[in-house]
Amino acid sequence: MKVHLPKKTRNLVKRYTHLRIGPHIIACPYYQNIIGKKRKTVYAGKGLPEEIEKETLRLFRKNNKNLNKYSPESLRLYMTMADLGIDCSGFVMRIIESLLRERGLGELSKNIKPKNHNPLNVARHFLRTETNLSADTLTNSKNCNTISNLNEILPGDLIRVGKSHLAIITEIEKSKNKVKKIIYHHSTSDYLDQHGVREGVITINKPNMPLEKQKWEEHYQGKNWMLEDYSEAKKKDRGIRRMKILSKTA
Repeated sequence: MKVHLPKKTRNLVKRYTHLRIGPHIIACPYYQNIIGKKRKTVYAGKGLPEEIEKETLRLFRKNNKNLNKYSPESLRLYMTMADLGIDCSGFVMRIIESLLRERGLGELSKNIKPKNHNPLNVARHFLRTETNLSADTLTNSKNCNTISNLNEILPGDLIRVGKSHLAIITEIEKSKNKVKKIIYHHSTSDYLDQHGVREGVITINKPNMPLEKQKWEEHYQGKNWMLEDYSEAKKKDRGIRRMKILSKTA
């Protein structure tokens, strides 16, 4: 039996993996606003698919560039050079936003606590939630509960990969109430030219062992960056997390 995210949220995930820009359909590339400039969400690694598509087309028109002369690979390179793409927290934030709305649970800003409570940080959190959420904030103990039992995992749960990366579980496969397969999506700077929004699969072939001992299948050119990053993270900073607002409705 397969268990999915609800329809609208599932479609949003697909929109990020299938951006339509001119004649091309591409996975959204990775971009992180490392220097923290105050700018529109689309230029901060936090944009929605339609915003990223629209801004890419605008830049091509502005610079008199013909999209038909670009390959999908060169288009993705052009986008990252123009600061267009999505980072890991931006991608997961947008999916969680959609999930909360689809389940009638309200806005993300009202269901998540800022990392610290100094007045300036709180103001930033509520005024510009989209650009002030990190992987650590989305998955820390203030906002999430830890899921230790692999058979309790649900779509919408998060995979915390240290303090600086996360993924969202988008589908699970179950048999006799046992989770057999986990499908997750994330936006990653790893995987060389295949960076950006990607799908990964974890097959549960050792049900009594921790997550890092299962079969992770997101390989590229003989390497699994996601598994390496997860395994190298401190034990307290990795694992499955469920947002507290979703824990109430699970």
